[in-house]
Amino acid sequence: MFRPLTIIAITAFCVVGWNVYRAEDSARQLDRELRDLTRRIEQARDRTQVLRAEWALLNEPERLRQVAQKYLPLETMTPAQFIRLADLGGRLPVAVAFSGPVNLFGSTGETAVAEAKPITAPTKPATTVAAATPAAEAPEPAAPPVRVAA
Repeated sequence: MFRPLTIIAITAFCVVGWNVYRAEDSARQLDRELRDLTRRIEQARDRTQVLRAEWALLNEPERLRQVAQKYLPLETMTPAQFIRLADLGGRLPVAVAFSGPVNLFGSTGETAVAEAKPITAPTKPATTVAAATPAAEAPEPAAPPVRVAA
């Protein structure tokens, strides 16, 4: 019926066909992984682009100015806020000695307040202030500045 060479040839064709099928299936699987990876990269780029746009919007100077005015109640400096060093002693509050920890969780449910005891150590204000002298003179520039012709 069949010659031995025919059986060997049919077996070889089956083995080759099986290997071609496995290679094709592997190529399809790699192609699917490549498409999935490409899709995920595009999604990451889109998310990055959205985040950059949001960052640019959040850092817009006019928006930051409005947010600062709304949440940071800053006021302009007044001359009364400046003080000379000699007048500093009269403007500071009385120093208070530490009287131990405060019991915040008392059995009555009320907050306990530590009694303030002024410090009785004598303090002497500074009577003279030394004149400020520069620490070192500024170095001479090594070369004159470069001028660019327009």
